[in-house]
Amino acid sequence: MSSVFDPMGLMSPVVLPAKDIFQRSLSLKDSGWDDPFLKELQGECTKWWSELQLLKDVVIPRWLGTYAHCKCQLHVFADASSKGYGVVLYVRLDDGSNRCTLLYSRSRVSPKKKQTIPRLELTAATVGVKSAAVIRQEMDVEFDKVFFWTDSMIVLNYIHNRNTRFSVFVANRLRVIHEGSELNQWRHVRSKTNPADLASRGINLKNEDEVAMWLRGPAFLTRDPSEWPQLFQGSPLKIDDPDVKEVFTVVEQNRWMNDLIKRYSSYHKLKKAVVWWTKFIGYLSHKSVTPMITATEMEQAEIDLIRYVQEEFFNEEIDALKGQRDVKKTSCLAKLNPTLDKCVLKVGGRLKNSELDENSKHPIVLPKHRLSEVIINEVHKRTGHCGRNQLINEVRKKFWIVTLPSVAKACVTRCVTCRRYQRKPEEQQMADLPSSRVSTGSRPFAHTGIDYFGPFEIKRGRSVLKRYDVLFTCFTTRAVHLEVAQSLTTDSCINALRRFLARRGHGVKTITSDNGTNLVGARTELRQALNSFEHDKVQEKMLANSIDWKFNPPAASHYGGIWERLIRSSRKVLYGVLKEQPLKLDDEGLCTLFCEAENILNSRPLTINQDTPDDLEPLTPNHLLIGANVAGYAPGVFVKKDIVKSWRQIQYLTDLFWRRWKNEYLTTLQERQRWHRLRKNISVGDVVILKDNCPRGHWPMAKVESVFIGDNGVVRACKVKTQTSTLVRPITKVVLLLEADGEV
Repeated sequence: MSSVFDPMGLMSPVVLPAKDIFQRSLSLKDSGWDDPFLKELQGECTKWWSELQLLKDVVIPRWLGTYAHCKCQLHVFADASSKGYGVVLYVRLDDGSNRCTLLYSRSRVSPKKKQTIPRLELTAATVGVKSAAVIRQEMDVEFDKVFFWTDSMIVLNYIHNRNTRFSVFVANRLRVIHEGSELNQWRHVRSKTNPADLASRGINLKNEDEVAMWLRGPAFLTRDPSEWPQLFQGSPLKIDDPDVKEVFTVVEQNRWMNDLIKRYSSYHKLKKAVVWWTKFIGYLSHKSVTPMITATEMEQAEIDLIRYVQEEFFNEEIDALKGQRDVKKTSCLAKLNPTLDKCVLKVGGRLKNSELDENSKHPIVLPKHRLSEVIINEVHKRTGHCGRNQLINEVRKKFWIVTLPSVAKACVTRCVTCRRYQRKPEEQQMADLPSSRVSTGSRPFAHTGIDYFGPFEIKRGRSVLKRYDVLFTCFTTRAVHLEVAQSLTTDSCINALRRFLARRGHGVKTITSDNGTNLVGARTELRQALNSFEHDKVQEKMLANSIDWKFNPPAASHYGGIWERLIRSSRKVLYGVLKEQPLKLDDEGLCTLFCEAENILNSRPLTINQDTPDDLEPLTPNHLLIGANVAGYAPGVFVKKDIVKSWRQIQYLTDLFWRRWKNEYLTTLQERQRWHRLRKNISVGDVVILKDNCPRGHWPMAKVESVFIGDNGVVRACKVKTQTSTLVRPITKVVLLLEADGEV
């Protein structure tokens, strides 16, 4: 048998009898490899060898008859017997000739462990589905249709039944069949016209009809499809089928109990519903029913619920205890020494002699089930939304729930009330730095951030007035420009912006700020002013180099961290100087002070200052703005011929700044200072509360209407609808209460 080379299995019906003889010889007792065949097997072996000589007269065409763009079908036949099981595949041309040619076959002997014929038939059907998948993947021919044929009505009933719970053996093979085929592809064929019957029993080469059917398939394939066996119509399964689980009937009988457990989230209401259902069933049985619910009925409803869940999950343990046997060592209840008390499974434990009450000594055992979650939620509410450890202690006074710590943690985590008063606002991984922060070679203040801080008190005559500081910062070089604002009005903001653009504005591309009322008004009025000066030549040049003004979401101070940190530094310098002055400054003195503070801030080091004397001077924004760390007057008198050299020197210093900025400063921005992990995104439909400047119990509730997704697919802001308005808020001001899909 080992010398037979038949990778396509074309002669599998001839080889199968030899495999069967060999398997039976090894199954005999006191037989070894070197022992001769027994007499009863020698006759069969001699007969098989004599028939094997007839193979030289069998001719199998190598050409399937297919050609380019031809229509063809794949027919898969499966069958099994006590000897073995096998499949055979044929290619049928659908071009009018109806030519049918043998393509592939597989056969195997039955396993030593005896299996029922229906199981072997199902295994053959599974092998047929797998073989068809291999053929369709490896061959260049595209099959228009695929048909699967079997002579087992039981297997066809298995395949067409998707509601019944089968044994593991049957369920695993049905899963393969359902994934690799459709129900309308399966058909029934009689055993006499099933060529796979030859693959499962063996072929007689002297019988020309069997050889012809094996090589060319059953005769009905050469006829019109209307003359083929009709489609299979499913029939009910036999109740006594050993591969059909009886649990299906039990579930149907107690389906109303399972539906009630899924429907109710309150344990008290669930018990009342069970009582009313029990009364209704008693009423249908012509029993007397009282219109009121008593405490005894509520206790009985609780026992009915517990017994239903225990019988579903701990059926083996209950049967063992009823039979006075120990539970299996592999059971999750083996360490609890379980006992039965009025058909209720309880913990035996080791606390029999303790002073605890009976419920704490022998708590009721429950699995990880919906009923367990309902009980835990009830205890959690009854104890004033306590923490996980206290919740575990309270539950175990009456119930011993498997994996209780994890279930209790999930209960506390999903509790909407606990989320409302204890959950932290949402957060997301810190975003990558924008291109405006990391691009080299751009002009100072090409990408600018603007914000206000103050007020500062000055003296004009006998009156004391308030002034504000407008801070402009360059995103790339971290340079600072300070302007004095007379007030917080939009006009004052526009004037400060015009002074900044006049001194630093050549090359400004974007301005970013928060949603301050004066800043929003400044952008609106500036746009209107640009439209009014549309015919002015200067204004046309400004329109050609327009500035894009971007606003951060409201209440998102961390979006402007680059200028918020500089405001802190500016306050530190300004307040430190002002406190040393016994008299209040006037407008001129405040402007001078702001210029001095601006120079100090622009002299701050961006890189680390080393202690070695040979190290370069720390890089500062002033190196790019004025060419040195501290501003000074140019010594000496210059002539016209020095202009070129000075220009080259300035260019050299500028290039040196950007090289050092890229090598020494840019790499220090690599680390994320906080918000290191990616979190689940807020989605449309989520119910949230908004963090506000009021006690947490008064934070408004809202629903997410839309989200703003960044370039990396992460949501950092969302639009929410409250009871009175629609707002845009960052996720750091949002606390998730209930997700859109119902989970919490």
